[in-house]
Amino acid sequence: MVFRWRWFYHLPGLAFWALVVVPLVLVKENRRLSAWAILVPLGLVVVLCQMLTNLSSAPSAAAEGSRVFLVTFATGWAVVWLLGFWFASRHRRLALGATFFVMVAVGLLSYLCNFGVARGEVLPTLSIYYVILALALMLPLWLSSWCCRRVYRPVRFMFWLLLWTSLMLPGMLGLCFGAVALLTSSGPQALAHALAVMPMVALLGGIYGVVLYLINLPFMLLMFRNSLYRERFCKVFGLQAATNLPAAVGTTARDDTLHLGEIDIHGRGS
Repeated sequence: MVFRWRWFYHLPGLAFWALVVVPLVLVKENRRLSAWAILVPLGLVVVLCQMLTNLSSAPSAAAEGSRVFLVTFATGWAVVWLLGFWFASRHRRLALGATFFVMVAVGLLSYLCNFGVARGEVLPTLSIYYVILALALMLPLWLSSWCCRRVYRPVRFMFWLLLWTSLMLPGMLGLCFGAVALLTSSGPQALAHALAVMPMVALLGGIYGVVLYLINLPFMLLMFRNSLYRERFCKVFGLQAATNLPAAVGTTARDDTLHLGEIDIHGRGS
C-alpha cells in the first residue's frame, strides 16, 4: 500500500497556527519577550486536549472533532489578547463586539482549514456551538468586572467568574433548546417534552460551564502574573488595580489631616 504525500497538504493547518505567530512578530506592541508568554496557556490547553483525545474511548472522528473545537477556541482567545491593546482603546461595548468578532473569525478559519469546504455541512452546527461558547466566555467576564465594582482583585474576580460561567452556559443552552423545540414542533406535547429535558440540559450546561472555566483558567493566571496582559485585561474590562487604592486612600487621609490642622490653627488664631 502506497500513500502519496505532498508538502502542501499541511499548508491550511500552518496558516491557522500562523494566526498566533503573526501578531507576535509583526505587531509592534507585541515585540517583547513578555508577549510570548501567551504561548504557555495556549500550549497547555493544546497538550491537555491531545491527552484527553488519546485517552478517550469515543470514536476517533468524534474525539478529533472535540479536540479541534477546544483548540480552536483557545487559539481564538489567545489572538484576542494579542490584539488586546487595540480593544483597550475602545469603548467597552465596542471592545466586547471586537473580541467576539475576532473569536468568530478565528473559529471560521480553523474549521475551513481542518474540515475544508467539501465538508461544509458541519460548519453551521459547529459555528452555533462556537458562538454560544464565545458568548458564555465573554459575558461572564463583563458581569464579573461589574460585580467587583470595577476593582481588580484576582481571587474575588475568579469567584464571580466561576459563578457567572456556571450559570450563563446552562441558561443559554436552555434558551436555544427551548427555541428549537418550539420552532420544530407544536402542541402541548412538544412543550411538555421541552420542559422534561430542561434539567438534563441545565446539568450538561453546568458541566460544560466548569470545563469552559478551566480552559480559561490558564489565561487568567497569565493575566494576573504578566504585567503586559494584566494591563490589557484591566483596560478592556474597565478594572482598576486594587493595589492603587491604598495609596489613594492614604493621600486622601493626609489631605484631610492637613485640612483639619489648618482649621485648628485658624481656630486658635482667632
